[in-house]
Amino acid sequence: MKESVRLHSVELTERALQHAKPSFDAPTVILDTNIVMDILVFNDPSVAPIVKAIDDDRLIPLLHPETFAELVDVLGRSMFKLTSAEVDAKALEWHSRCRFVSGELPSNTYCKDQEDDKFFQLALLTHCPFLITKDKLVLKARKRAKRDAIAVMTVADFVQKELEHGNLTERLPEERETYV
Repeated sequence: MKESVRLHSVELTERALQHAKPSFDAPTVILDTNIVMDILVFNDPSVAPIVKAIDDDRLIPLLHPETFAELVDVLGRSMFKLTSAEVDAKALEWHSRCRFVSGELPSNTYCKDQEDDKFFQLALLTHCPFLITKDKLVLKARKRAKRDAIAVMTVADFVQKELEHGNLTERLPEERETYV
């Protein structure tokens, strides 16, 4: 990732923190960049239940400088044909929906694609029970993540097993303030 993208994501973070979600009164979730792109760019109907849960404050997505920098980088790729202003607007929109966590990520490895380890590490750092993805390599790391109490799930599995069955209220993080 280019240093200019990382610096730009820091600038966007500073702007977005003025409107950050203030509490952890709902269960938390880590959404990988593919899922966030489905929300922000593709308007994929499969993620609509997750978006509704976020908008209704029943679910709080977590964001870290590393995951945010990746999002800004991906949004800025030419294949998506977004202007700089559109990239910034979408990045800020996502940031405003999330709880920003700035602690140092653990160094644990989970995935063959080490670029994806940051999502597992964020879940580990924050005691977040869910990592939602459609990335095949991330999904293959389920067994390893489960040992650290991280459920790696597809959108469909998360919606069916957690949102539709009301299991989320049992998943409030115990150590909420240790990583803010």
